[in-house]
Amino acid sequence: MSLQPLQSLLVPRITDWIKTSLGSRIVINSAEELAGSTSSDLFRITTDNAKFVLRLFTNQEWLLHEPDLAVHEAEALKLAQITGLNVPEVVAWDENGSYCGIPAVLMTALDGNVNLTPSNQENWLLQQAQALLLMHAQDAVDFKWTYFPYNKPAYCQV
Repeated sequence: MSLQPLQSLLVPRITDWIKTSLGSRIVINSAEELAGSTSSDLFRITTDNAKFVLRLFTNQEWLLHEPDLAVHEAEALKLAQITGLNVPEVVAWDENGSYCGIPAVLMTALDGNVNLTPSNQENWLLQQAQALLLMHAQDAVDFKWTYFPYNKPAYCQV
């Protein structure tokens, strides 16, 4: 995907919210829609000195089941910070779309690419398992959300 001027991808109220969240002097150079998201729209936002990811929760069916998706995501990322894993930092969130028109989370961008077909799958799976061990070792007693599967196991095929 090519970099495009922000205005061609995002409506003004969203760009205004990003600028307010990052500081009024910030200059947003470009936005790039990120491929691969199935439940929301993702954009890489580039400024003069940093990159961010904007997640817009656009799946209306999901929002009907979980209207607090943006705050849930923000709080989960904050909790993940204490693991020591390399996770994005939350910059801001629009819990119910009162600023952006739809719920949104703005976070720092991490370097790297998504690779779902690694050349060394055994090592890749080991790294996934190690990260999950760190996540699940955290005390999440005060975290108000509980896990539930999005897919019904009876309908899954391997």
